[in-house]
Amino acid sequence: PGPLGFKMVEWAGMRPNDAALEPSAGHGAIGRYFPENVRATYVEPSADLISRLALRTNGKLRQQRFEALDEAANKFDTIVMNPPYGQGGATARDHLAKAMNHLENGGRIVALIPEGPAADAKIEALLYGKDNESVAALKEKLKKATGEDATLIRQRISQLTNFHVRASISLPTVVFERAGTSVKTRVLIIDRLDGGGAALRESKRDIDAETIAELFDRIENMAVAERPASRPVAPMTNSLLRRGAFRLRLAMRFYHGGRFDATLRPGTVLLRS
Repeated sequence: PGPLGFKMVEWAGMRPNDAALEPSAGHGAIGRYFPENVRATYVEPSADLISRLALRTNGKLRQQRFEALDEAANKFDTIVMNPPYGQGGATARDHLAKAMNHLENGGRIVALIPEGPAADAKIEALLYGKDNESVAALKEKLKKATGEDATLIRQRISQLTNFHVRASISLPTVVFERAGTSVKTRVLIIDRLDGGGAALRESKRDIDAETIAELFDRIENMAVAERPASRPVAPMTNSLLRRGAFRLRLAMRFYHGGRFDATLRPGTVLLRS
């Protein structure tokens, strides 16, 4: 739903000139809210969806599968995503792992992922390690590895040491009711901070709502921890904060009235009849 996409972009803490990515972007349910002062990239394999995406977003469009996006040549400061879920969340886990490999130091991932025993176990293993998997053992393995094997081990060490969950926001099943499904989901917010981050705290929240309108009321003023800076950044001005809050209220009003406009995004208020 539109206002959730808006909040996910807000929670990403995008900064001017950030390299921002939405993988598997579809028709732009999230990407249409990217600010105009970021360097946006949208990845989508479907020709039909990418043509609709082009009407709703500003940025670079790449018609390809996210799995095929080169990791060394494409790095991003912020990644906001609603990946395909797959059986027991397996595809969501794989896409999240790949997004981690694309993220710059000081960057943030905001991901809408499935929630449940199978999916949670896969995400837990990705973020904190599988049974008998340790950074020390991986470093020993790395001493003998070469080529692609060495690259994969370095990536895994980075995933286990440099990535920190900042928030896990459990959502009610009404999120996708308009799509005819009651899948349980959560928003996961992950920061990358190389050589630090031990003091970063995780916040867990559980939102209870029986209707989509009630969900939007619950998240409208919900804030998350600020994205850490790997370099000095210009602070957001009060005027920009006020404009963002206004656009969210406007988006919710149109959605509540059954007239939500898919073209509304930060930096532009464009209403079509």
